[in-house]
Amino acid sequence: MSLRAPSSTSHGTLERQVLPVLFALTGLLILPFAARRFMHGEVGVGAVDLLVISMFLFLGWNTHRTGEYRRSGAAIPFLAFPWILWLAWHQGPVFAYWAFPAMVATFFVLAPLPALATTVGAWLALGATLWNALPSINLAILMGTLLLVPGFTYVFATRSRRFAEELEHLSLTDSLTNAGNRRALDARLAQELALLARAKRQIALLVLDLDSFKKVNDSLGHAAGDQALIKVSELIRGQIRACDGFYRFGGDEFVIVAPDTTCDGAMALAEKLRSMVETHGGIEALPLTVTIGVADVRAGESLEDLLRRVDDALFSGKRSGRNRVHVAD
Repeated sequence: MSLRAPSSTSHGTLERQVLPVLFALTGLLILPFAARRFMHGEVGVGAVDLLVISMFLFLGWNTHRTGEYRRSGAAIPFLAFPWILWLAWHQGPVFAYWAFPAMVATFFVLAPLPALATTVGAWLALGATLWNALPSINLAILMGTLLLVPGFTYVFATRSRRFAEELEHLSLTDSLTNAGNRRALDARLAQELALLARAKRQIALLVLDLDSFKKVNDSLGHAAGDQALIKVSELIRGQIRACDGFYRFGGDEFVIVAPDTTCDGAMALAEKLRSMVETHGGIEALPLTVTIGVADVRAGESLEDLLRRVDDALFSGKRSGRNRVHVAD
């Protein structure tokens, strides 16, 4: 077995990719209106438009530069709706149509429930602003169609978020054992090391490799081998804490990430798991054992060095006769 450090990945989320473009397009769309106002002597209104354009462009640049999209995205409704309300009050009801794209954008950058509350609040404020500015029938048509936007978009956003969460779970989970997969392990290791760099804490890593597992597949078939993996994973999951991460690295190899755990604590856990697999992990007439490599994360240690140490510990246990726990140097 050979553990590799997770490769670095760029900010690839949809929000990080789309938001800078959205900010830039919004600024460019407003720019002709600002130019027109200056041409017609409406300097004050044009200056407000330029201020809004500058803020949108700055947020887009900041999102592109830092990759931090949550705060920048959350600023959209609190920047756009006051500007729209001011335009509708100062320039006329026709500018209320800017509220349609602003409402849709709000659901893109906020969670469905906060987005619904924000857009309904903006809808009420816009209705109060336009109350005496339009004939009753025109106001009812405008406000009625505007209200449909948060209603339908909330339903769509809620269903989309649920599907996204289900897909994310599937992408991070081993389908056979329900343990986390390699992608989930990479993310957890990166997270733990980032926390370790900011705060003094102890983290232990356990790598478990089933001994001579090929004999199970060869003697009893792959279906029996799958059942053995499921059985072992259930035994392991029953002995670790909720805060511990449990991952199937591939084949017959598993990894446990144990935060706030000393090396002695990790050794005790590993010995308990080794004994339990030896006693209860067999499938049909074939016994099953496990060799476990243990390492604690040292201050200033790189991820590559950590993975190399725990990998060496596992191989040392294998060379020493299998069915044992070996701690890294």
